[in-house]
Amino acid sequence: MSAYFDLIKRRPAFRTLWIGEMVSQLGDWLSYVAISLLAMAHGPGEGALALALVLAAHSLPHAVLAPITGPLADRFDRRSLLLSTHIGQAALTVAMLLSMHNLVALELLLVVRTSLSAVDWPVRTAAVAQVVDSDELLTANALSTATWSMTFAIGMGFGGALALLGPGPALALDSATFLLAAGLVSLLPPLPAPGHQNRSSVPLSTAVADRRILRAVLAKTPTAVAGGGGLVLLNLISAESAFVGAAGLTLGLLQTVKGVGTGFGPTWVRHRIDAGADHGTVWALSILGTFTGIAVFTASSGPMGWLAGSLIWGMGSGANWVLSTTELQRHAPPSHLGKLSALDALTMTLGLSVAAIVGGLLVEITGIGALAAWPALGTALLMFAGLWIATSTSANRSLSLARGA
Repeated sequence: MSAYFDLIKRRPAFRTLWIGEMVSQLGDWLSYVAISLLAMAHGPGEGALALALVLAAHSLPHAVLAPITGPLADRFDRRSLLLSTHIGQAALTVAMLLSMHNLVALELLLVVRTSLSAVDWPVRTAAVAQVVDSDELLTANALSTATWSMTFAIGMGFGGALALLGPGPALALDSATFLLAAGLVSLLPPLPAPGHQNRSSVPLSTAVADRRILRAVLAKTPTAVAGGGGLVLLNLISAESAFVGAAGLTLGLLQTVKGVGTGFGPTWVRHRIDAGADHGTVWALSILGTFTGIAVFTASSGPMGWLAGSLIWGMGSGANWVLSTTELQRHAPPSHLGKLSALDALTMTLGLSVAAIVGGLLVEITGIGALAAWPALGTALLMFAGLWIATSTSANRSLSLARGA
């Protein structure tokens, strides 16, 4: 913990980025529960496909807009981009509040809002690398993921309780958090992107060919594929079992436990690497831990198994996120970091969205909830094996690339 506090104290720009991210994420998770429950209640069929479409609306724009968001992050001032994004998200959330009784309009507005948040990912990843030193990146990303875990747990838990009052209060709070985040970002100094002044001599295709960068860019995708099917099943179980009295409370509890695990995972990573463990082994174990958690969750038939699976699932995904993001920030050429981060978001969110939609369709056709998760998990295991073999072979020698903080 002392390393986290030292970093926050030593790097004021990172501290402002961190607090702003925490505030906006908290509001996002508050409204996520409300929107999911609306989809389950008013969507087509048994609600599985409508739920999958909500998951896709939360993530697919990251993939569609990656060719735009990456170059933006590498060309324009990152503080200005974050500020504009948060203001736009606040306005769109107010529009969602006014349209919450029309599911189609609500989902369309959600897609537009997520399109704005698609800018946030590559911009924030590049900005963190800009305000801390290379040897501080693992700590910075571990802190960000632990914070995501905390806001996820609090937001999902409180969102589940708030859902008892209807979606309106959650959406109103969500809008307020975006405005507060915009106010915090406005306190940052300018964060000019290096891309508009100092073009790297390394082509983007050459950067991606580096096995370290390729692994970092694609490492989240197998876990996202498995997670897309798993999330559909998690929401279905919450609605059908409601083992803590209401669907919203059950969904909030399961997501809270998963979020707590996401915070523990990065702490485990830091301890293992500090103790001298092989980096690649720790990384592979984090991905396999994600798969194990989803398998335990899917195979279980009661609350204890679902809770245990959620915790392991979160630990693995949190650890993988920290390792893959840190490796990308360390090895990517500075003028390409935004584009490579957007490519990371593209593959991950596309995998999650497709897996969720396919899983939802399988459930609608067969009525078997577990089919939302098992095919996605099998596909993810094959993807992981292929990626690790391809990026570990000696034929893929790492190239000498320009580096920067």
